Formats: sequence, structure tokens, C-alpha cells
Amino acid sequence: MLPRFAYILELNNPGSVIEYKVDAGGRFLYFFMTLSASISGCQHCRLVISINETSLKNKYDGTLLSASTPDSNDHIFPLAFCVVDSENDSSWTWFCNQLKRIIDFEHKMRLLESSAPGIREKLESIDFAKWSRAYSPRMRYNVMTTNISESLNSAMLKARELPICSMLKVLRRMLQRWFFERRNEADCQVTDFTKTIEESNFVMNGDLNIREGKVPLLMLFPTAC
Repeated sequence: MLPRFAYILELNNPGSVIEYKVDAGGRFLYFFMTLSASISGCQHCRLVISINETSLKNKYDGTLLSASTPDSNDHIFPLAFCVVDSENDSSWTWFCNQLKRIIDFEHKMRLLESSAPGIREKLESIDFAKWSRAYSPRMRYNVMTTNISESLNSAMLKARELPICSMLKVLRRMLQRWFFERRNEADCQVTDFTKTIEESNFVMNGDLNIREGKVPLLMLFPTAC
């Protein structure tokens, strides 16, 4: 069932990353799904990635892992979903390795190396906090990742009660609905910024009192006003 579902999903969504893994006996272990719309859209988001796990409520148990980020309008932008048999180091490692394919850090590093040979070794020899945002001790983005995870869990509440394939179909439809609604909202935008940015733009939202005034004229020679 899952191989067929994965094939149809990838066929109808070219550019998506769909992977699954089974054990030696052919029993299900992991299923990873990220749609092409998420891959292209995340290139325009602040990549503050919120990683979350939540237990499935169906008779098969299991755990749903997810990754999401805020978009430019502070909406939840889901990147990937992954169903695993249980939460452990092995399942988390597999999930993160698949997630790296979306971000494509290695591609960006190779571009950097092409213009600065030896830069990888130099960067790896110093403290990661000096150059990597992921290791920065500062709060750089004013983003509460806990809120993102809790809101996404609430949106997926009913889907978590379904069998795996049915749940993934519901999640796919949820993403399609969200992206469709946001695209329509963006098409109606009449300014260069999103609604959230416009509302938080203190310069544009400032109230100024303007009234007519008199301009005095000073004559220096002879001295007079």
C-alpha cells in the first residue's frame, strides 16, 4: 500500500521528496514526505526550522515527526512530515538526513568552496557559533518555535487518528488548501510588504499632526523683522 501511495504521490507532485524504509522482513519503519511546493517555498522563508514530534492515535501507534518554519506573513509553513515506528536516535537521524536534502547545505557549501578553496576545513576548525546561525547563542529572528509546533499539532489533531496513508492524504490536502489560500491572499496584496509587516511598520503607522503655519521673514540689512 505505501509503495503504491508513494509512487502516485511523487507522480502527481514532480520535484517532491518521497522516501520510505522497511526492515529485513518488509515491515514498515519510516515514511518521509515533502511536497515540491514546500521545497520551492522554503527558499523564500527565514529558515528557523521548528522540529516537532507527536504520537499517532490510531491502532498502529507510531510517531509523526514534522519540520516547519514561519513564512514572511508569520504563517506556519510546513516543510516535511515523517511517520516512524518509534522515536529514537535511528528514526531522528533518518528524518534529519532526508530533511537535509531540502535545505541542500552541501550544495551551498560547494559553491562557497569553488570561490574559496579550503574554506570548509577552515570553518570546521573554528567554533561553529562564530559563523553558523544554528549554533548562535543569540536570538536572531524573534520567532517562538514552540508556538509553531503547538499550532501545527492542533491542525493535525484529527488526522493523527487515521491510518498512515489516509493521514498523509489529509496532510497533503491541508497543505494544498493553505498554499492556495495564501496565494490568493498574496495576489490581492497592493503593497510591497505582507500584511504582518505592514502592521508592524512603525514608520508608516506613525500619526503626525500637520497644520498651517506662518513663515517669518528676517531682513538683515537693514535689521528688521
